[in-house]
Amino acid sequence: MGGRIHPGGSLDTVRASLGLADVLTFDGDPAEAERLYRAGLRSLATLSGDTGRDRVFALSGLATSLYFQSRLDEAARSFEQALELGTEVLGDDHPKVAETVNNLGSIAYQSGDFRGATADAEAIRARMNEVQSHRETAQPIREKTGGSTFKNPPGNSAVGGQVIRAVERRRSIHRNVVGV
Repeated sequence: MGGRIHPGGSLDTVRASLGLADVLTFDGDPAEAERLYRAGLRSLATLSGDTGRDRVFALSGLATSLYFQSRLDEAARSFEQALELGTEVLGDDHPKVAETVNNLGSIAYQSGDFRGATADAEAIRARMNEVQSHRETAQPIREKTGGSTFKNPPGNSAVGGQVIRAVERRRSIHRNVVGV
């Protein structure tokens, strides 16, 4: 792919490129996604208007692209950076922070690195109970559903509607940003 992100471009352009990198990570070209994430992170360092949120998501995306390339040590370092910045910028309770902790746990599991796992067992158990209690008050998890605890918006099915349109939008961004 020939597209490049140029430092000094707009924040919207960088965000579009990072969105394209998200698609590439999961559509089978994580090496190209890595290149776009790294370029996006360089650009974000020079742009005003980034509150840090974009860097958190870009670091997490970079880590995921490295993970898909089986570069677990590098992925772990990027996830750790995303976790540190995400905790500072987004807060401990943000879903991206929880996702990052989960991803670090997956890498630790795959690497066989269980240092400190037993020391935190009580804290982990307490947090799991807290999350479960919240879910029970916020979602109908004890009711029989068709496998989902959330309803689709009227007139849309997840597969037939919104998801397909989202993928088409991202591919359109890809064509516009990269010129393919």
